[in-house]
Amino acid sequence: MAIRSIRKRLVLWLLVGLAALWGSAGAGLYFSVRKSEIARLDARLENLSGGVRFYGSMMAREAARDAARTEFTGPPRPPQLDRPGGFEANGPDRGNQQGRPTARREGGEREQGRNRSDRDERDRPGSDPENRRPQIFQVDSREYFQLWPTGDLDIAVHRSPSLGEMELEPRIGGTRAEPVLFDTSLADGTRLRAMNFNFRPFSWGRGRSRTTDPRLREMTMDAVVAVDAEPLHATLGNLLLGIVGVGFLAALASVGLVHFALKDGLRPLHQLGDRLAEIDAESLGERFSYKTMPTELAPIYDRLNALMGRLEKSFERERRFS
Repeated sequence: MAIRSIRKRLVLWLLVGLAALWGSAGAGLYFSVRKSEIARLDARLENLSGGVRFYGSMMAREAARDAARTEFTGPPRPPQLDRPGGFEANGPDRGNQQGRPTARREGGEREQGRNRSDRDERDRPGSDPENRRPQIFQVDSREYFQLWPTGDLDIAVHRSPSLGEMELEPRIGGTRAEPVLFDTSLADGTRLRAMNFNFRPFSWGRGRSRTTDPRLREMTMDAVVAVDAEPLHATLGNLLLGIVGVGFLAALASVGLVHFALKDGLRPLHQLGDRLAEIDAESLGERFSYKTMPTELAPIYDRLNALMGRLEKSFERERRFS
């Protein structure tokens, strides 16, 4: 059924347009903030992935060294020959032939000094070794990682201490150059932003030549790095609640604004109706003034003035014949 009221049609179209405008603005703000926050978490994951790759590389190198010690058991090293004069060719007192301290002794003294500094640092009040570890390796951390060696390798799966007995689910297809970014959650319901990638541990440095085991030389590892996304979802929830609240207040303000705007805009029509109700046979000589009329009503005023002129002439002819 068509709406015949001009006021209702204007109110309907104005409210629909304002609702679409406010909705678009709120959605744009929400998704803009969401995109920027997710980009911030992804940049944080990218920084963490470097440390996880290094950790996986060191873990694989340790396995390679163990394999190398098992594979290569060569002949024993020949004993050192003594120099004439009673000094060993490579002995610890080699530099004392000229009354100077040896480099080995100086190095030992420096090492002892470093050890003393480390002990003093550990014994300093308020110095916790746990706090000096990277955040991702701490038990109470909100950063997580898990490493899976691919293939039939005797290397255990490694995970961050903060995971406990929980596990991260990997995604297939991520590489070091193009990692897979996704949203996931832990078994306890904690929502995470995660990155999955595959990398070759022995591409770091000179690790390839330390083992002849082709499984270790060509091994790859899958890694998942994740950060707690609960603050992100809390921020987005508060933002969405604020947008809905502001939108509700804006809707109430829009209804009031549209009501008063239409009331003021349609006032000339009511004035025109009141003026037409006052016209009789004695007032046909009057005309509607163009000074105060709205521009949109000019055609109507022109037609009414022409109509009143014709009526006036008709009444004058009738009076003359009567």
